[in-house]
Amino acid sequence: MYRYKKTDLCFLLIIVSLFFLQDRAEAIPAFSKKYSAPCSLCHSSWPRLNRVGFQFKVNGFQLPGGRDGSTAGKSSPLWNLFLDSGDANPPISFRLQGGARLIQPKSDFGGEQSNNAYCCTEATTFGIYAGGTIREDVGYFVSAPLVTENGGSRLEQGYVRIVNIFGNGMIGLDLGTFNTSDFDLVPPNREWFGNPNPAYFGNNSFRGRAQGMPAGFSDTGFRIYGNPAYGIFSYEVAYVTGGRSTNTRFRGKGRALTAMGRVETEHWGLSVRYWDNQSSSLTFQKVGSDVIYGFDGENGATASAADTFTPFPNEDDERTTDIAVNLKYESARWQIEYVFDNNRFDFAGRTNAAGNRYTRDVASRNGMSLDVIYRLNAKMAFGARWGYSNTDSFSETLNGVSNTIPEVKVNKLDVQFEFSPVENARIALLIAIDASESDARKRVSDTNSITGFDTQNKFVLLWDWAI
Repeated sequence: MYRYKKTDLCFLLIIVSLFFLQDRAEAIPAFSKKYSAPCSLCHSSWPRLNRVGFQFKVNGFQLPGGRDGSTAGKSSPLWNLFLDSGDANPPISFRLQGGARLIQPKSDFGGEQSNNAYCCTEATTFGIYAGGTIREDVGYFVSAPLVTENGGSRLEQGYVRIVNIFGNGMIGLDLGTFNTSDFDLVPPNREWFGNPNPAYFGNNSFRGRAQGMPAGFSDTGFRIYGNPAYGIFSYEVAYVTGGRSTNTRFRGKGRALTAMGRVETEHWGLSVRYWDNQSSSLTFQKVGSDVIYGFDGENGATASAADTFTPFPNEDDERTTDIAVNLKYESARWQIEYVFDNNRFDFAGRTNAAGNRYTRDVASRNGMSLDVIYRLNAKMAFGARWGYSNTDSFSETLNGVSNTIPEVKVNKLDVQFEFSPVENARIALLIAIDASESDARKRVSDTNSITGFDTQNKFVLLWDWAI
């Protein structure tokens, strides 16, 4: 059980007071400010987009059916530069996201349990967002966290968007850095819940985690998409460099190709995405009888050089493929969403400087989730999500000696109650119930050994505020 400190209680009281004592918001995000429209015009359960929000996005950040880029809300600091100004204010928004663990089990080392099984719930970030239109049918968007979990800085998104090529909604083009699955019905980067969905990412143990370089992150490249005549059908094809080149950590050179089709009516929607990524991003390390992997040794293992297999930037020896299916039903009060993701990771094998050789079979993981959200009114919503991830058993071979990695199952139930004192702020209580098997709750200790950790049932206070 987590023990409160006086400073923790004071901090929580301050945060709660900031949210509950406000009657109105003087500042709202840039898009709402530009059109003098409420956030609910484009968002159902913020940050999730509704149909209007999706059409606004594919129309190059112009109102659906409109082409107002050259006339609305402009300021010209230079004679040849035209950017949205939002009634003469800079088109900039800020977003504060974070959380505090109220209850979490202790670790098996006797100290406070770090956030192992389901990461990122409490990661506090402060980001800047800017977007709008440069001229008619030419838009732009930039987002970057100013405070990150590891103290680094990176560009999350930054692209130019050209739309309505050959007619309304026919062809759009993005050039730059973007979220690679942002057009899906239930994209990972627009989750209503505050922590990652097991259907996409498993959990944060080395056996239950996402494999390879799956879809659902920011990368650099170009994409062609469309929503012809702004009807029920949308499509997307994208090519990215595949190495998360916007991140400060080494990611190899890689490349990826993805395609998506989406059908959406007033209440129902279905999207299917195919993802094929080749990269050289993972470091494999022998720990005990297991070989674990992570980005730049992020597992904390301190294996010897002879037992470490680092990536070669010019050799894309890892291949990740995904097929993601998203199904959604939405009404004025209800939102029901289903996600299925099949992830396959193939590794060609490596020989390190010591002459040791490591190979492994293709690993396949199936994940799925079911979300149910009920909006009691404009300020309160209640929801639950069941998430499941299953990685099949596979074999790995180190210097001719084979080892079978057992099947790993991740199960989690999230229950969340949310209060929004204003449209651009929310506070939520998340209850996360961990039903994963013990093999899915293993980590590497500071002494370079593998050990299990406690069931990760949690009570978490979350906040999200955009201005």
